[in-house]
Amino acid sequence: MDNEELVNTDGAIITATANLGDTRSPRELVSGYTYQVEEVTKPQKYDAAHHSRMLILAKAVYFCVFAADASWEPFAAYVLSRRGMNNAVIGGLLTAMTVCNAVSGQLLTAFADRYSCHRNVALTSFTLFVIFTCSLVFSNHFAYTAGVGILAQCAWGPVLPMTDNVTVQLVRDAKREDYSRQRLFAAIAWALFCFGDGWLMDLYGYYMLFYVLALMGFVALILLSFYPFTLYGSIRHDTGHESKPSWSELMHLVVHNVLMMPFLSIILCTGYLFSTIDGYLALWIIDLGGNSSLVGAMYAVASIVEIPLFFWSDRIYHRIGMKWVLAITSVAYLIRVVSYSLLQNPYYVLLIEPIHALTIALFWGPCVTYMNDVLLHEKPHLKATGQGSFFAAFYSGRAVGYSVAGWLSDVGGMRFMFRSTLVAVGSLMILVINFWRLERFAQGCGSVPKGETLKGTKDEKKSLLDSHIPEQ
Repeated sequence: MDNEELVNTDGAIITATANLGDTRSPRELVSGYTYQVEEVTKPQKYDAAHHSRMLILAKAVYFCVFAADASWEPFAAYVLSRRGMNNAVIGGLLTAMTVCNAVSGQLLTAFADRYSCHRNVALTSFTLFVIFTCSLVFSNHFAYTAGVGILAQCAWGPVLPMTDNVTVQLVRDAKREDYSRQRLFAAIAWALFCFGDGWLMDLYGYYMLFYVLALMGFVALILLSFYPFTLYGSIRHDTGHESKPSWSELMHLVVHNVLMMPFLSIILCTGYLFSTIDGYLALWIIDLGGNSSLVGAMYAVASIVEIPLFFWSDRIYHRIGMKWVLAITSVAYLIRVVSYSLLQNPYYVLLIEPIHALTIALFWGPCVTYMNDVLLHEKPHLKATGQGSFFAAFYSGRAVGYSVAGWLSDVGGMRFMFRSTLVAVGSLMILVINFWRLERFAQGCGSVPKGETLKGTKDEKKSLLDSHIPEQ
C-alpha cells in the first residue's frame, strides 16, 4: 500500500491509498474520486472568545430549559389531583410517564450517537415536549391527559442527557469553569419560576402554568438551536473516526466495569427517593393546610440553597471523591424523610427544604462528571449513550417511586408513606457502602484513577484528574 497525505483548500488532511500495482499517484486518486478518500479534520486551535460565548450560551440554555420544566414538573401531581385523580391513579400515571421518559431517553441518545444527528434529535424532542405539555390545557379527560402526558415525557427523555453531554465536553475544552457552574443556572430558574408559578396559580388558577411553559419553551428552543450539538455531540470529535456505538458494546461496559452497575443502582435508588419526595410533598403540604404559594416558596427555598452548592460541587467532588459525595447524599435523604414524616405545621417545611441541596446540587453535577470522565473514559463514542443510561436509571427509579408512594399514601396516608420510605433510604446506604468497597478494589486494580479520592494541592489534584481524561 502507498499512502500520501494531501491538504485541500479548506486546510483538511486528505489521505489517499493506492493498491499495489496501481501506477496512479495519490494526488490523481483524490482528483478522480476513484478510491475511498478519508477526510480527517485538523485539530482546531483553542479559541478563548468562542468558548466564552458558548459558556454564556450554556448558562442561558439551562436557565430557560429548566424554567419551562419548572412550570410543569413540581406541580404535576397537584394539577392531576385537581382533575379528580386519587393518589394511586396519580402514581400510576406518573410512573407510566417516567418509564416512557427513561426508555425514550436511552433509545434516542443511542440513535443520535449512532447516526450523528444530535442537534436534530435534541431540537425535535424539546419542541414536541413543549407542544404536548401545553396541549394538556385543552381537556381534563383522563384518557387525553394520560396519552398526551406520556407523549410529552417520551419527547423530554433525550433532552437533558444530550445537553449535559455537550456541556461536559464544552467546559473541558474551554479549560475553565466546570459543569456544575453551568448547571447552577437551572437551580436559579427553578427557584424563580417555582415561586412565581405558585403565586400565579393562587391568583389565576393552575392553567397559568401552561402559558408560562409555552413562553419559556419558545425562548429555550431558540437558544438550543445555537447550542454546539454538531461539534460536541459528534463521535468524530472524540475519537477522530466514525466508531459506531452498539447496544452490545454498552451492555458489555455495564456488565464488565466493576463500578458501572453499582453506580447505576445507586442512581436508581436516589431516583426512587427523589420521586417520593418531589412527587408527593406538594400534596402533603396541601393536606396539612398549606396553599399553592407555600408550595412555590418551598421549591424556591430549595433551589436558592442549591445555587452555591452547584457552584462549588465539582470542586468538592474532586477534593473528597465520589464515595463521600454519595455518603453525604444518603444521610441527607435520611434527614429529609424523617423530617417530613414528623411534620405537623406546613410552614416548617421551609426549614427542611434547604437539605434538598445536598440531595441534588451536591449529587447531580459530580455524578454527571463521574459518568463522563471516569466510567466512560475508555469509550468516548458512547458518552451520549452513557449519559442516557444515567438518566434512564434515575428515571426508572422515579417511575417505581411514583407508583409505590402513591399506593402507600392511599393505603396508610402521607405520613405512613414517608415512614415506609426509610426502607429505601436504608437500601441506598447499603449500596453506597458497597460502592466504597468496590471503588477501593477498582483503584487497586488500576481500573479507576486514584486521583478521584486523593487529597493534595490544587495543581496535584488537577494533574491527577487530567491523567484519565482522554485526549481530544
